[in-house]
Amino acid sequence: MKLGRKSEVHSHAAPAVVPLAAIPNANAAAFPHVNLVPASIAQEGKLRTAKFSVVASILVSLMAVAGLYVMSQGQVTAAQAQLDTATAQVATLNAQLDGFKDFKNASADVVNAQKQLDLAMGGEVRWSSLINDVSLTMPAGTSLTEFKGSIDGISPTIKAAVTDLIAQAKQKADAQAAAAAAGNTGGTSAAPPAISVPPIVSPTSVLGNSGIGLITYSGEASNYAAVASFLDVVSKQHTMLDPYPNNIQVNNAAGGSGAAQGLTFSATVTINEQALSHRFTVKAGS
Repeated sequence: MKLGRKSEVHSHAAPAVVPLAAIPNANAAAFPHVNLVPASIAQEGKLRTAKFSVVASILVSLMAVAGLYVMSQGQVTAAQAQLDTATAQVATLNAQLDGFKDFKNASADVVNAQKQLDLAMGGEVRWSSLINDVSLTMPAGTSLTEFKGSIDGISPTIKAAVTDLIAQAKQKADAQAAAAAAGNTGGTSAAPPAISVPPIVSPTSVLGNSGIGLITYSGEASNYAAVASFLDVVSKQHTMLDPYPNNIQVNNAAGGSGAAQGLTFSATVTINEQALSHRFTVKAGS
């Protein structure tokens, strides 16, 4: 073990460096700043920079406008192409439609012919249907020997048209009469002749119901109750109104024995518009 005294070690460390930034006002004190650029040159530089900025903005705007113009031209071209296609399709359809002119003319002729047929035959009654309706419901103890039918023969279309014309004629006559009366203040003047148009007279039943025709039945019955049953059956037909008996007679046995052999009767019934056949009526939409 060595006893002794350590020798002192002497270190020569580098001195600490203090930055100039840490020293207040070191830069200003050590390096003074002097602006030697004239003010006119500095202003010219600023103006040049501003000009460059304006020119750049104008160029950007022009490029944007040019892009929008190109896009709009593309849309116009596409729209024009669609329009040309639609125009061509319309022309094709019109050419095809021209081929149906004859059909359209023929269809119009058919409609006109149907209307004329309705005017001519609109008042038709199918008598066979009326006879069949009664024959199927004839009560026991009765039979028909005669059937007579008549109608006015005027279709509902003509009847309505004539009624409207009569009303218009009366209104016109009344207006002329009123005008003549209003103008006749200083002297006498001839009044316009009154228009007198006979109305369409339709058959009327015994109870005052309007119809289009009459049917007269003649037949035989075993008793009065059978005649009443026959009238009841007729009254239930939807095409007939208000049947009533004309006469009832008792049949006597041949040779004048006086024994009752049954009854003969006749009855009349009014036909309503439900008896029309409507075979030639123009359907709505046709």
